[in-house]
Amino acid sequence: MSNEFIGKRYRIIRKIGEGGMGSVYQAVDERLTREVAIKRLNIIDTNPTLVDQIVARFEREAKAMAQFRHPNIVNVFDYGQDESGLYLVIEFMPGGTLRERMGKSMPAKEAARLLLPIADALSYVHEQGMVHRDIKPANILFDAHNNPMLTDFGVVKLIEQSGVTLTTAGTGVGTPAYMAPEQMSKDFDHRADQYALGIIFYELVTGKKPYEGNTPLQTLYMHATHALPDPRLFVTDLPQEACDLLKTALAKNRNDRFPNMANFAQALQRILTAEAEDRTMLASEKAVAPPKVAAPPSSGSPVVQPPVYAAAPAAHNTPPVAPLPTTAPPPERDKKKFNPLFVVLGCGGLMFAALLIVGLIFVPRLLNRGGEPTETLSALAIRQTEMALQQTDTPEPPTSTPQQPTETPSAQGGEGDEGAQPIETRAPLATRTEEASLYQDGDVQERQKDSMSMVYISQGTFIMGTNDSRVDMKPAHEVLLSAYWIDQYEVSNSQYARCVAAGGCSAPLDENTSTRDDYYTKPEFANFPVVHVSWHMADAYCRWAGGRLPTEAEWEKAARGTDQRLYPWGNTSPTRYLLNYADLIGDTTEVGSYPDGVSPYGLFDMAGNVREWIADWYDKDYYQYSPYENPTGSSDSDTRVIRGGAFNSDINSVRTAYRMLGYPQNSGGHIGFRCVVEP
Repeated sequence: MSNEFIGKRYRIIRKIGEGGMGSVYQAVDERLTREVAIKRLNIIDTNPTLVDQIVARFEREAKAMAQFRHPNIVNVFDYGQDESGLYLVIEFMPGGTLRERMGKSMPAKEAARLLLPIADALSYVHEQGMVHRDIKPANILFDAHNNPMLTDFGVVKLIEQSGVTLTTAGTGVGTPAYMAPEQMSKDFDHRADQYALGIIFYELVTGKKPYEGNTPLQTLYMHATHALPDPRLFVTDLPQEACDLLKTALAKNRNDRFPNMANFAQALQRILTAEAEDRTMLASEKAVAPPKVAAPPSSGSPVVQPPVYAAAPAAHNTPPVAPLPTTAPPPERDKKKFNPLFVVLGCGGLMFAALLIVGLIFVPRLLNRGGEPTETLSALAIRQTEMALQQTDTPEPPTSTPQQPTETPSAQGGEGDEGAQPIETRAPLATRTEEASLYQDGDVQERQKDSMSMVYISQGTFIMGTNDSRVDMKPAHEVLLSAYWIDQYEVSNSQYARCVAAGGCSAPLDENTSTRDDYYTKPEFANFPVVHVSWHMADAYCRWAGGRLPTEAEWEKAARGTDQRLYPWGNTSPTRYLLNYADLIGDTTEVGSYPDGVSPYGLFDMAGNVREWIADWYDKDYYQYSPYENPTGSSDSDTRVIRGGAFNSDINSVRTAYRMLGYPQNSGGHIGFRCVVEP
């Protein structure tokens, strides 16, 4: 077919598929010299008036599909009409279809991971006011990088509204094996797509379709009247979360399904989260006990009751899944335990330090044996004092009283913070302490004061900032940081409540959020990030816990690592299964809900969920003159740095290098924090 053309521009390479509504070809766009796929529609009706109607509708639908911009939706490049009929030019997907890869069951986690991008794409389409109407494995394609992509939007709608015949004799609209019961009456909405995706999930995890009649009509009747076959008949160890999803998504009554595709995606995410927790619990001999019981699903999700299936095995019991702890327990091998002998050695170490200082004055060569750098007397004295203060259990009082907010942090003008003092510059980098040398990047230990898991980041350099953005992020420059421990999660409501009860913190300035009453006090939100705290309140908490707020450099290194990645997980575009952003959920999520979106060091929620207060004063030109070692921000400013993006942030502001600012006396329902502790 190398000499055949469609529309005089697209040279056909081969036919790659054929169905009741037409044929699909692989072709080359001779004008742009790129591979494309072309879907040609069959028009059987010859009534000129009706054909004109379908052509006009086809043009409208093609233009609407061409406006879609989503990483998991196949792009529409062109459309047209020639002597053989209508055609649609789309992005070529070399990885084939999902239908070609099915036939055997796969673990629930793999199925959830595969369908999450498709659920995200459908959520986007539904937000545009469209319904796909023909979700099936043949309409899920794979690109050259094995990413799942959704295609064939609007084609079924085009046929249903045209009133003409575009299909071959005996071929119906849609695919009965994946059609929701209400589609028989044509009275349906976006939840029909949810039902179809649920059928695909069922088929992926069991290797079988739930309903298969001898005829298309019989299959549709089974969807409407037959109870869902228990998937555990085929997969006895199917996770409870997967069973719950199937029970809800495949409800006969659409009002009993998830309210929207975002809730469906959250259910898929819970499958991934639950399995991640199970692995962590098995790898650890002793789990960290959460301060409070983890929260149930948010109020936006329907309450899921135990599934009721047809012919479920009477003897089968599915073990419950442990709730996500406030501080996820790391594997025992990663957790460092303090030996009581350290206390004895520590007391003697203070006396030894005094002798060592004298020795530094008279015999400096003793500390430079083997070519190691000699630590200055002032640097050593400062570090020894900091270590001694670190060991005390007496909480340091807040440096200033939190002020009532008058506005949320923004880049606009406002009243300055007259009483706040700039952070002092730290001493030059010193040789790593013996204690610090025991740890490696990514090691985790629990902070006693609030049961927070802290992640260790060793001394070293990284590239901070970027040359491809606005002026306050330029230039990209190398920074050398001392070792530090940083919280693995954002501080939660229950953890902050400990500080309030101990008298070290004041209560949040508002106990509600825009969508949740009593957010701070309700047990169901205990493991969600605390919000409505000013910079001063966040600073007071970290001091009470034995640490401080992170510097901007410490935060950025923890978020992006040493490979200059755009986002904590890498350089791929954000999706709803990597972070909570773009108002897709509309409020905060439980801390640690996105295991696929962790940073290189294993920190959660470094992008999205809530923005985070930083220790530094903000200056848009700071990168032009910041020091190479341990930068701590401007000394002449009235605003503090904020990092990380929030649940309502766009794709731009969740990047690891993105800087924001806010007045330290202000607060908001989208701002929280995490702490740093020095070794």
